[in-house]
Amino acid sequence: MARYLSTSRLKWVVAIAGVMAAFSGCWITPAVGAGASTTWTLASTWFSTPLKGYAAVTAEATSPNSSLTTCSDYVGHTSNGGHTISQLDDVLTWKCSNVEFTSNLTFDGRGDGFLYGPALYETHDGGRHWSKQSVSGSVMQVVAVGRSIWMVENHCSNRAPSSGLPCRLHVERSGDGGRTWTADAAFGRATGPNTGSTFTLANAQTVLVRPSRDVAIVVSPLEMGRPDFARSTPIFVSTDGGASWAKRTLACGIATFYVTVSVPPGGPWFAICAGQGSTGFQGKSVVRSGNAGRTWTTLSRCGIPPGRSCSASINVGYLQIFDAVTKSLLVESGSRSSINVSQDGGRTWTSSDNWPESYGSGATTIQFFNASQGVAMGSFANWIFVTTDGGRSWTNFKSTIQRPRQIQTPG
Repeated sequence: MARYLSTSRLKWVVAIAGVMAAFSGCWITPAVGAGASTTWTLASTWFSTPLKGYAAVTAEATSPNSSLTTCSDYVGHTSNGGHTISQLDDVLTWKCSNVEFTSNLTFDGRGDGFLYGPALYETHDGGRHWSKQSVSGSVMQVVAVGRSIWMVENHCSNRAPSSGLPCRLHVERSGDGGRTWTADAAFGRATGPNTGSTFTLANAQTVLVRPSRDVAIVVSPLEMGRPDFARSTPIFVSTDGGASWAKRTLACGIATFYVTVSVPPGGPWFAICAGQGSTGFQGKSVVRSGNAGRTWTTLSRCGIPPGRSCSASINVGYLQIFDAVTKSLLVESGSRSSINVSQDGGRTWTSSDNWPESYGSGATTIQFFNASQGVAMGSFANWIFVTTDGGRSWTNFKSTIQRPRQIQTPG
């Protein structure tokens, strides 16, 4: 989902006109044709157990007679830890040469599932049927804590010049697995208006983190990179289920382009801040808060080139995904990177073994079930990686996608 910053931001920073076009008719049903070249790629995974889960699969078809490229997203099931993905259900199709869709997938473990980025599709029967939901902005992140589902949308005016669109984040909450949604008015009062770049997809930037049902953290990407890659960014915190929000400052200690936040059970809060990427390297810092984001302590700081306080392995590649599994075990990865693991709460990092070297390598999803067992999805060649020793070592295999019998392609 993320590549290095000089090109990758095109994957998740999209002009609002293009995104709004997606909402106004670019979603299409392709004609059945022959001779098209189709690639099938894992886009996102979500597991309920180490063996059972779901996967979003993107089929990208190019007609031999034109430059038309059509993408279709399917959601399938796995019962063997991702070795095979089967029972693919066709969720949506779009002209992927014109509109970006990032195929983020999450479930609540009770049959309610969400495929989003920037539109929203929902299932309430375990993935057998999907429907497009009406949303008023670009869906940036959906997070489930049981049946409590929260969503962050980005609302941007299309009346202003594209160089400075007025944008605001909105929080929507659902207590019934996403069947109905209510706007969080208190969040709007706390944040106020923002003006900045039109961020539409939350691929390399945490937007919403929910350590528990009542605690939530929102990091606004509208604040990133302004002015001149600031060394801190505002965050908005609720500890009462969204009834009220407090504005706090996440101090990164480096010039920051975006931030990922993760909270293990029982805390503390962790964040990895990332600066501008260059030639396969990206300055990063690891920070921690033990008082719900009021103050932050820097654990590791990496510039380009790395300095004394840098654990060099985390400086390689571009940050995309971060999981604080426990207060000691932290796992990070991204494009042009292996999986980096810290066993001492973010102070030092080592690169995982058994990771194929590739220009586009890295993990796009990481999910741990306990302090030992975890699974990651690679950003290339449909690789799945599994650890049973807390990230010290990983085994890998290629997932087999059992395609539908009738394949839709552009005519």
